[in-house]
Formats: sequence, structure tokens, C-alpha cells
Amino acid sequence: YCEQILAEGKIDLVGLSRQLLADPYWPLKAKYGKTRTIRRCISCLTGCWSDSILAKKEVTCAINPSCNNHHLEIKKKTTAPVHIAVVGGGPAGLEAARVAHERGHFVTLFEKSGELGGAILGCCLVNGKEKMKWYADWIRYQIADLGIQVQLRTSPTIEDLSSFDLVINATGAQSYVPDVHGLKEVVIPFERVMACPKVACEFHPQDRKSLPLKGTKIILWGDHYAAADTAAYLASIGKEVALITDQKEFGSKIEVIHKYVLFKRFQQTDAEALTSKPYKYPVKIYTNSKINEIKENELFLVDESFNQVNIPYDHVVTCWTRPNIDLYQQIKTAGIDVVNIGDSVKPRNLHAAVKEGTIIGLTIEEHNLFNPNGNPINDLPIDVVGQIIKS
Repeated sequence: YCEQILAEGKIDLVGLSRQLLADPYWPLKAKYGKTRTIRRCISCLTGCWSDSILAKKEVTCAINPSCNNHHLEIKKKTTAPVHIAVVGGGPAGLEAARVAHERGHFVTLFEKSGELGGAILGCCLVNGKEKMKWYADWIRYQIADLGIQVQLRTSPTIEDLSSFDLVINATGAQSYVPDVHGLKEVVIPFERVMACPKVACEFHPQDRKSLPLKGTKIILWGDHYAAADTAAYLASIGKEVALITDQKEFGSKIEVIHKYVLFKRFQQTDAEALTSKPYKYPVKIYTNSKINEIKENELFLVDESFNQVNIPYDHVVTCWTRPNIDLYQQIKTAGIDVVNIGDSVKPRNLHAAVKEGTIIGLTIEEHNLFNPNGNPINDLPIDVVGQIIKS
């Protein structure tokens, strides 16, 4: 497009701003026609706005960890490649696999589903978050172009993993249903609701099906991005959504600008300069509340003053998430060298997942040494390494 409008004489110069934070080599890649390798800015405003302007930190980028962190650039190959198993094909696992492979290690990536991408795939359904697919596509193209061995629809056993020098556990987070009286079995995991149905996507596994929710009244139980994105999607397709959180404020850990836009849309309007279609129903939020009992088509929540509120529903969806660490614990018990990254440490955001994937990919060396917190370390003095590894 830039070349076209230049050739047509419509402009004399093309300038880039935030895009150069995401990929400072955009002009070079464009010059050589390597557009598929360009890591496109996804307008998440996480590091370049939330961190730098609000938190008064250095400018960073959610999808480019080396932005203002030059020590996170991939500058040299390893001199002692090892065999690495990455379990989990979400952002953290994909970035760890990419960086480790670029450094010369032998990487095998295991993903239990039929598609790489993990938690960010649901963003295809959320108005305003479609650009996150740009990063998902970029990292998936990287994995394919680099020839990294990928085993989809595979959950490796401890025996499978025992042959690797190091296992990177990137199994992410998963939804769960907290203890509640009544019909706990009717609660639906948000992952089933947010399964992208766009079969035209070249990465769609074809055997994945989303769960259409009949009826209008949907209760979302939980917080953070799982609840926020699910609410935005369901409200956009005409559902009457109610959010129930035990926090005093919904979405307290969501980036401020996204939360601002989200709350505007919950109120059937939009942020300045944005023109999305208003929701059919406003999204209602119950804070400092918990569900006490679920009955057929009706639930009872209790607020901070111990008042009971009855709410009718057609579906209840859980957005409670916690780290999926079952395999990680088994690997540790088996005595296999393993490190845990991404949402399987703690559900956070894309920024944290990508950065942790990069750090572990850069840290791996021939001798897997771990600090007392279980995190890998390298760049130790030669004499210290010798003192530790000598029998």
C-alpha cells in the first residue's frame, strides 16, 4: 500500500511511529519484500502507552521484548545446543521455541489442540482486538518458516519428555468452577464460548467447534481478560450480559485504555473517535459479589453487605482461571529439568507471556543451572560453573 500511494504521487514520504517499536526492521524487510516476516504493531498500547506514559517507565512493546531491552535481542548462537521440549503452543511457548531454535537448540513443540496460538485466539471474536491475530499469525509463520518440529493434538507423557535435556512448561491457564451450592454442572467454560468459528482461517484446525448459546441472558462469573473479552463478544452479538466478580472493581489489572473503552461500550456508547455498533443491552457488573447457589434458570448471589440477589439466566459461564500446572508438577517429581513460563505461572497478559518466552529462550545453555527459585541462569563466571557441575 505504501509503495502504491508513493507511486501514485499521493504522498512524498512514509513515516512510521509505534510500528518501529514492534519491528524496527520494518523498512529493511519491506525493501527486500519480506513482508511476512514483519512483526506488525497490534495497537495493544501495553508497553508504549500504559507503561511509558502512565507508569512512567521506559517505552517497551508487548510483542517485541527487545524494544528498549537490547539484552533481549538474539545476538549469538549457542556453542552447545541441547534438545528442548516446549509443552504448550500459546504465546509464551511459541516465543520460547522461536528464540531457542534461532540460537541453535533442537526444539520440539507439543500442543494438545489442533492449532497454535493459545489464549490469544479468542481475540478474533472481540471487536477492537482483531489485530492481535496479526501477532498470532506472525509467530505461527515464524515457527513454520524456521522448520521447528511441531506435534499438534499431542499431550506428551513423562516418558516422552524424559529424553530431552530441558522441558519448558508453557501449558497456560485453564478455567474452573469455584465451589458453589446447587447445579455446578450447568456452568460452561469460557473457552468453549470463545472458540473462533472462522473456518476460512488457514490455521483453523477444522475439528474445533464453538458453542452457540441459546437464549439471551448470560451470566459471566469471574474477572480479568477471560471475563472482559467474553463479555465484549457476547454483548456484541446481542446477548444480555451480567458480570459477577468478587473484586471491588472489575478488570482492575486490565490496561487502563482498554478498560476505558470496554466500560464505555458496556454502557452502549463508545470511546472518543471510535464508532463501534452499540450493544443491544448494557452490560451489568456486580462487584464484591459471589454466587452462593445455582438453581435451574436462576442463581443467587451475595454482595459485600450480605444482601442476596436473585438473577435469572439462560447460561452461566465461568471465567475463573488458574495456572495449569499438573504436568509441570509431574515433570518436577520425575526429576526432569523443567522451567515454568507464561500463564502457567500466573494468568497475566500477552506482554508477560512473550517476554518470559524470550528470556528462557536466551537463557538455555548446555548445563541447565537453576537458581533457588527454580529459574534457569547463565552467564555465570567460568570458575563458578565449574565448581557447581564438577562431581
